Amino acid sequence: MSSKLIGRILGVASGLAAMFLLVAACHHLGWAKTSTSQNYHYTETISNCLSVGAVLAYVLVAAALGYLLRTPPFIALGMMLPWPLAAAVEIAHDKTNHNLLPFEVIMVWAPAFFVAWGPARYAQKLRARIEQPAAPPVIT
Repeated sequence: MSSKLIGRILGVASGLAAMFLLVAACHHLGWAKTSTSQNYHYTETISNCLSVGAVLAYVLVAAALGYLLRTPPFIALGMMLPWPLAAAVEIAHDKTNHNLLPFEVIMVWAPAFFVAWGPARYAQKLRARIEQPAAPPVIT
């Protein structure tokens, strides 16, 4: 396997693992709202963590992973994946769930991707700039 492919797989896996840890921490710290629906148990477990503190943690984790791994789109994909995976499980249990799926993609999945991609991309560029060799001094 090429190093690029390994980096991409690591980016998705790291983003996914980070998201699961963030959701667990959100529930453990009491930031999550209580669930109101029985049909959407899995997606609500994630969506109920949408608070200021959780979103800030999401952005900081995305930036840290972008700095370390340098694969922003794949990190963002991994951090967004829990929503579609949860929706797929809920649809498998009850075909009538998520009848407004296109709106979920627009209102939740796409923003989750871009909110992770932006800081990860910025941190990747920051690291590249830091690692750039300094220009030799100009002697006049």
